[in-house]
Amino acid sequence: MTTKRFTFVAVLATITVSVLLPSAAQQGRSMNWPLHNLDLAGSRFSTLDQINTSNVKTLTPRWLFQHGVIDGVSNQTTPVIVDEVMYVTDSRGSVYAVNAVDGHLLWTYDVTNLLGGGRSEGYIFRNRGVCYADGVVYVAGGSFLFALDAKTGKPLPGFGTNGQASVILDVLKTRYPDAKTAISMGYWFTTAPQVHNGVLYIGSTRSESHIPGGHVFAVDAKTGKVLWHFNTVPQDEKDQGWEIAGPTWVGGERNGGGIWETPAIDPELGLLYVAVGNPFGDSRKRAGMNLFSDSIIALALGTGKLAWYFQQTHHDVWRFVSGGPPFLF
Repeated sequence: MTTKRFTFVAVLATITVSVLLPSAAQQGRSMNWPLHNLDLAGSRFSTLDQINTSNVKTLTPRWLFQHGVIDGVSNQTTPVIVDEVMYVTDSRGSVYAVNAVDGHLLWTYDVTNLLGGGRSEGYIFRNRGVCYADGVVYVAGGSFLFALDAKTGKPLPGFGTNGQASVILDVLKTRYPDAKTAISMGYWFTTAPQVHNGVLYIGSTRSESHIPGGHVFAVDAKTGKVLWHFNTVPQDEKDQGWEIAGPTWVGGERNGGGIWETPAIDPELGLLYVAVGNPFGDSRKRAGMNLFSDSIIALALGTGKLAWYFQQTHHDVWRFVSGGPPFLF
């Protein structure tokens, strides 16, 4: 099996918004959509009822915006809308702020020359969008997190280096001090960040690049510094969960566990829920269940401590991956 199944608001090289958006705002019934999946629970549920079963067939395009970037992989971005400004990304992670009423471009932040690699180095460009909090737009492009002023698109100087934080490499260097770049080890982001109480939460991919475990990161939204991280495929006793997952990999392979989608959060329980992807490598060299691949894991928001896990596919040889975002209800 070589394809993943997702349900997205697809953008490809164009973005289309329905004719009903402006009149909803004029009637005082507009609604912000600040996070990739709308809210922390990942519900994607809107209470607006202007579009319904009786009129949905009459919808027609109101405007069209083209960013013109085609890297051979379709865009999979979900538009985020705050105060009638739409924030979208292209497949590389560049951000476009567009007037949601008329489609006019307000600003662009191009990450192309900041990623340190392209398809030849291993990046297969795809990006699923941004999140918004406290006047800042956050996006994950390549193996970096970027923080941008929502009004101007200018990078925030206090976040990483000029608005760009190398969070994956920062963590990898603690175990692999000779690592020069994250992409050289097969790591990058495809998912939109989640944000809550001044902390960004995001997972790294890509299992098929033979990564030694995917990482879940908690990152300070002001500074870009990693607060904690969790390796989805514990490599040794230094990694949390080793006593549980270690014996479930026998034969030499211990790779995969990338994260494809945005996590969900329950603030009352203080838990982060992450869908972990497939293992990778010769299945004859990884006897066992291969935890925590193909699992839902629950981590403490403040510390990253593993609260519980549930594995859907044991010893996956079919790529029956946890590819979609978890949602709480």
